[in-house]
Amino acid sequence: MTGGVIGGILAAEGVFVFALEKIGGGDLYQVLIGLALIVVVLFNPEGIAGPVLALGRKLARGTPARDAEAVDSTTSVIADGDATKERASRRVRREEDPEATTTQDGGAPAMSLSEVTVRYGGVVAVDGVGFDLPRGAIVGLIGPNGAGKTTLMDAISGFAPSTGTVGLAGTTLTGTKTYRRVRAGLGRTFQAIELYEDLSVAENVSVGLSARAGEGHVGESELDEIFDTLGLAEVKYSAASQLSQGQRQLVSIARALAGKPKVLLLDEPAGGLDTSESLWLGERLKALRSTGVTILLVEHDMGLVMSICDQIHVLDFGKLLASGTPEEILSNTAVMQAYLGTSHSGGKQQEVVDESPGAVETDPAGGKVLL
Repeated sequence: MTGGVIGGILAAEGVFVFALEKIGGGDLYQVLIGLALIVVVLFNPEGIAGPVLALGRKLARGTPARDAEAVDSTTSVIADGDATKERASRRVRREEDPEATTTQDGGAPAMSLSEVTVRYGGVVAVDGVGFDLPRGAIVGLIGPNGAGKTTLMDAISGFAPSTGTVGLAGTTLTGTKTYRRVRAGLGRTFQAIELYEDLSVAENVSVGLSARAGEGHVGESELDEIFDTLGLAEVKYSAASQLSQGQRQLVSIARALAGKPKVLLLDEPAGGLDTSESLWLGERLKALRSTGVTILLVEHDMGLVMSICDQIHVLDFGKLLASGTPEEILSNTAVMQAYLGTSHSGGKQQEVVDESPGAVETDPAGGKVLL
């Protein structure tokens, strides 16, 4: 049992002994406990365990709570002003140079995958996949339905048992539990957006702070910066139930960002969006890239992928089929065959029409993929 659980048991027992033996509560015990509970909920709705633990951490670091309160009371206005100025300055820098903080400089990659394999019995869902994610890049991961894209993300996240090596910022994640990967700097969204409909955007995003356990209090300015980057500042106090599909996707991303990830895995963030919403999402993701976050993007919207990705990797039947820049992927015949299926008769390529979601088309004259 943790100290928090033991403390709760002892506190409850202490109240019981005090009520019965010291003040003779007897029949009034339940009434007294009920009143005490109401008082706690009214005046400290977040409970007492959190503040007590925070105080303990401050004392352990040699920072008396009284001094911390004094500093907070005398500098809060200055700090808020500085935080506002800093957020505004960062927005200006991003608008002037969207690539200002992108670090695709050939240095150590943000993440490295080597021979990652996922097996379900006799089925090999992911077969020896390996590639690097440069720091500060948006890397696309595409392929037909069932190619193994989400399964690879599950392997990276620790949800699917796998072999091979997953490295994050020089740390090997292979064999570690999911929560440890999150604390090491991995964030993720899922195809199904699960928000707390009756909570505000800010409250939904605050849930992601649990990934930063042990860091103490996280300033509101950090969350405000996330809202500014993703264009959610105007709706941060709105209920999740009032948001558009595109805004819901961004809240899901913001919640993952609250954990302060080095690498963010996005699983079909444009799902359910129309063309204009997808373009809008792309601009938000480019703004996010400019903050230095590395993104691995699984997406069927080829227009979005080709317009924002720095590199693209293509999976087919669990294997890495092709890698390259968007231009190289567009001109790759093997990629077109994987998506569309082609037959060659007399040297002339014949198209097999695919009307499934996310399908692309080819231009026989130009040999290009039309988006």
